[in-house]
Amino acid sequence: MRVTLKINRIEDEFHALRHNIDLYNSTSVEKLVRKLAEFLEVGTSVIRRALVPLLKYIEQDRQILQDAIQSHTDALFPLNSDRFDIILRHLFKRLKRINYKVKDVKQIRASVIVYLLNSNNIREVQYMAGHRFISSTERYLQDDLENLHEMIENLHPIN
Repeated sequence: MRVTLKINRIEDEFHALRHNIDLYNSTSVEKLVRKLAEFLEVGTSVIRRALVPLLKYIEQDRQILQDAIQSHTDALFPLNSDRFDIILRHLFKRLKRINYKVKDVKQIRASVIVYLLNSNNIREVQYMAGHRFISSTERYLQDDLENLHEMIENLHPIN
């Protein structure tokens, strides 16, 4: 499967790395991994871990999404409308039916970032979240109420 990737650094929006790649060719993928690691100044293991969900999405989820909205395009994220906010609003309504506690899209983004912080390095999460400064990502460490409740339960003198 051939794709063209365009990768920007958070600090430098104007210089991008563009790379044509065959995702099923291990030599081509390894070359991309090394090139990206050098460009982004991170380890190759970070790049490899980031490629796994991308491959899963391209191989499985993208086709399901295309079938559901009846839009078979070459776009990475196919839309059945030119306006993304219409799709987002529809998705949000369905999500509220599943979990009525969901308030807004920012809450979902925050919960994803907190989840990522539990299993990833803070620098990796900074890149994934698109934060320019590490302090923006550090704020989400403080918002992790789940861990705070757990620490209180474990450290409370009555327990």
